[in-house]
Amino acid sequence: MTVSVEITTNRVGTTAVVTPHGDIDLVTSPEFRTAVHAAIDDGATAMVIDLSDSGFLDSTALGVLVSVHRRLGDRLT
Repeated sequence: MTVSVEITTNRVGTTAVVTPHGDIDLVTSPEFRTAVHAAIDDGATAMVIDLSDSGFLDSTALGVLVSVHRRLGDRLT
């Protein structure tokens, strides 16, 4: 059984809008982390993470959100 999450990323100027479609947990958080960090690496200076289509987030998903906050904060200093 393969578990994955579909993630869409759009840009509005320098803001990335990342939308995971499905649950973000221990299995799918690496894919989520890759998507949000790729958006930062591609030059996003701000990020909106639209969780309206995610029914569940575990602590690994929260860790990804913290890492995004830290990486974007590092760009401002």
